[in-house]
Amino acid sequence: MGPSGRARAWESTGRLETPQSFSFFAAYFVLALLGVYLVRERLTNRVVRGDRRELGELRVRYVQAFFGFWYDFLVGDRWELFAGPIAALFLAWLATRASVPAPMTGTLLFVLVAGVGGLSIGWAIRG
Repeated sequence: MGPSGRARAWESTGRLETPQSFSFFAAYFVLALLGVYLVRERLTNRVVRGDRRELGELRVRYVQAFFGFWYDFLVGDRWELFAGPIAALFLAWLATRASVPAPMTGTLLFVLVAGVGGLSIGWAIRG
């Protein structure tokens, strides 16, 4: 039985075919650009008789709402659940740079993230 899948594609063309996930990414990117265009058109159409000040205020409110949503989504009420895993990843990176073996670094990362979660639960229960 001969090669299958990517190995067959490599033998027939001398290069790998573009993965299917790339086409999904390209479609998602095009839809995101379309969304940005539609939002821009909506903001521009709301301005009557060239009132640039109102357009600027709409843009500022849009940007504030955008970043406000992402702050609430990522950080919410428990900032330590956002900052803790980032700090744990940084410490794991430092351990990797210090030539700590990978299993120990993975264990360290797990313990730190689980510890942050445990501390957050404890603080929420306490008050």
